[in-house]
Amino acid sequence: MRSIAAVLILLSLPQDDARVQELIQQLEDDNFDVRDRAEKALVAAGDAALGPLKKAIADAQARKDGGELLLRSTSALRQIELASKARKVYQDPKTVTLRVRDEELGKVLDEVSRQTGAKIDASTVDTRDKVSLDADGAPLFKVLDDLCRGRDERSFDYRDDGIVKFARDRHVPFPSQYEGPFRVRVLKMRLERSTDFKERKAVLHLTLGADYERYLKPSRKVAIEITRATDDQGTTLEARAGTGPEDEELLAWRRVIRVVPGGAATTPDTGQAFFVRGLAPRAMRVTLTGTAKFSFPLDLRDVVFDKVETGETREAGDFAIKLERVVARRSWTVSIKRARGKEEAGPADVDARLDKESGVAVDEDGNEHKGTFSPSLDREFSVVIGPGGAVQESGGGGSFQLTFPGLGVKKIKQLKFRFIDSTFVKSMPFKFENLELP
Repeated sequence: MRSIAAVLILLSLPQDDARVQELIQQLEDDNFDVRDRAEKALVAAGDAALGPLKKAIADAQARKDGGELLLRSTSALRQIELASKARKVYQDPKTVTLRVRDEELGKVLDEVSRQTGAKIDASTVDTRDKVSLDADGAPLFKVLDDLCRGRDERSFDYRDDGIVKFARDRHVPFPSQYEGPFRVRVLKMRLERSTDFKERKAVLHLTLGADYERYLKPSRKVAIEITRATDDQGTTLEARAGTGPEDEELLAWRRVIRVVPGGAATTPDTGQAFFVRGLAPRAMRVTLTGTAKFSFPLDLRDVVFDKVETGETREAGDFAIKLERVVARRSWTVSIKRARGKEEAGPADVDARLDKESGVAVDEDGNEHKGTFSPSLDREFSVVIGPGGAVQESGGGGSFQLTFPGLGVKKIKQLKFRFIDSTFVKSMPFKFENLELP
């Protein structure tokens, strides 16, 4: 039962503030459902609830009250703050609604650009070509694919600078799924059938790729998972990412190595490779269901190491980051894992959190030297060119090589880089039905 003082306080507040205060009081109601609904309502109230929640938390802490009020107030506050940060890194896209028949490509692209805000450069293609389009709230990627589908001299590239660049090139009709600003495509399929004296075997090798509209800035590495796979004979298949030593045959054709400034060799991000096993001998088609997860960085934490000669461990949120020297004063291994007692993180999650452009070494004179992280190709192949040209192969599992090829003989006092402490994840479910086997 409310006290008379509490009622008087509520009556003296503006209506919105009074509602928030009432919800906060309900956080310690005897009824679980009332407490749960009050917490959700406070989260829905958003910024208007921030001040009262912070005061409620401070009052509870001052009373050394660790009960339901403190727990639920803290939970609601964190959810509101996370939602506020998420709005800064992710906004729903503008879609296209346009129905035209035999209209000039240039005029259609102008209207698409007006509706979506996308910058489109079609200077290298014939914009007088006649096209037809039937779009009703369609994602930009789908509209662009539809305008290029079936054309041998019209394709596009959504570049990192945010410009959609059309080119006189054949448009590859990859099987594609769309949702909002995201697209998932089947980039490659290769089927191997073998027959021995006991049984017939078939293994499907495929590569899935994920794209996003460039007004967004998620981590470049997208986590793709196949959750279910079946063939047209009703067989449930095993589908897994190509990560193990037995996957060398699949990964061999993906090992394209190039040396970049700083001495690190990288493999281009060409999508996620998968094995699909267990196909029926007469299978002709497969259906794949899964999810692509796009991670957006919210908080960047500076991770600083002072014991660079002997190595040490630092904590960043739920992660433990360990530094170990590999080559004196020039190369270190950085290992990142979930802290003990916390849920394990997959290699893609760890990789998405490391700012690979931020590695810096501070020498004894206070000068800073830029370092190079070897890419975390935990499901693929990576190489680091160490001091003196030595080649070191780097595995995955959250381990990275931080190298300073031009460091010289100066003594290093400090190493530092940035790590994403928290992320916001947008998931895109996809389903490719009845994909024809090659």
